[in-house]
Amino acid sequence: MKVRVIESKTCEVTIEIEDTGIGISKEYLKNLFTPFSQEEHGYSRKFDGTGLGLALVKKIL
Repeated sequence: MKVRVIESKTCEVTIEIEDTGIGISKEYLKNLFTPFSQEEHGYSRKFDGTGLGLALVKKIL
Protein backbone atom coordinates (compact mmCIF):
# COMPACT_ATOMS: atom_id res chain seq x y z
CA MET A 1 0.00 0.00 0.00
CA LYS A 2 1.19 3.50 -0.77
CA VAL A 3 -0.05 6.49 1.20
CA ARG A 4 0.55 10.08 0.13
CA VAL A 5 -0.34 13.18 2.13
CA ILE A 6 -0.60 16.37 0.11
CA GLU A 7 -0.86 19.71 1.90
CA SER A 8 -2.19 22.79 0.14
CA LYS A 9 -1.59 26.45 0.92
CA THR A 10 -5.19 26.77 2.14
CA CYS A 11 -4.66 24.44 5.13
CA GLU A 12 -6.40 21.54 3.39
CA VAL A 13 -4.93 18.06 3.37
CA THR A 14 -5.52 15.41 0.73
CA ILE A 15 -4.73 11.78 1.52
CA GLU A 16 -4.26 9.39 -1.40
CA ILE A 17 -4.14 5.63 -0.78
CA GLU A 18 -3.05 3.22 -3.49
CA ASP A 19 -3.57 -0.50 -3.09
CA THR A 20 -0.55 -2.43 -4.33
CA GLY A 21 -1.79 -5.84 -3.22
CA ILE A 22 -2.66 -8.95 -5.20
CA GLY A 23 -6.22 -7.85 -5.91
CA ILE A 24 -9.68 -9.06 -4.96
CA SER A 25 -12.11 -11.01 -7.09
CA LYS A 26 -15.49 -9.46 -7.91
CA GLU A 27 -17.24 -12.38 -6.21
CA TYR A 28 -15.53 -11.66 -2.89
CA LEU A 29 -16.32 -7.92 -2.77
CA LYS A 30 -19.60 -8.50 -0.89
CA ASN A 31 -17.57 -9.96 2.02
CA LEU A 32 -14.84 -7.34 2.01
CA PHE A 33 -15.67 -5.75 5.38
CA THR A 34 -16.82 -8.91 7.20
CA PRO A 35 -14.63 -9.54 10.27
CA PHE A 36 -12.41 -12.65 10.05
CA SER A 37 -13.28 -13.09 6.38
CA GLN A 38 -10.62 -14.06 3.86
CA GLU A 39 -10.84 -14.85 0.18
CA GLU A 40 -8.69 -18.00 0.51
CA HIS A 41 -9.38 -20.54 3.26
CA GLY A 42 -7.53 -23.48 4.75
CA TYR A 43 -3.93 -24.27 5.54
CA SER A 44 -2.76 -24.02 1.94
CA ARG A 45 -3.62 -20.35 1.48
CA LYS A 46 -0.83 -18.18 0.08
CA PHE A 47 -1.20 -15.23 2.48
CA ASP A 48 -1.52 -14.98 6.26
CA GLY A 49 -3.70 -12.63 8.24
CA THR A 50 -6.71 -12.56 10.50
CA GLY A 51 -9.21 -10.98 8.13
CA LEU A 52 -9.73 -8.04 10.48
CA GLY A 53 -7.87 -5.24 8.69
CA LEU A 54 -10.57 -3.72 6.48
CA ALA A 55 -13.35 -4.45 8.99
CA LEU A 56 -11.46 -2.48 11.67
CA VAL A 57 -10.63 0.39 9.34
CA LYS A 58 -14.28 0.72 8.33
CA LYS A 59 -15.41 0.71 11.96
CA ILE A 60 -12.81 3.32 12.98
CA LEU A 61 -13.63 5.63 10.09
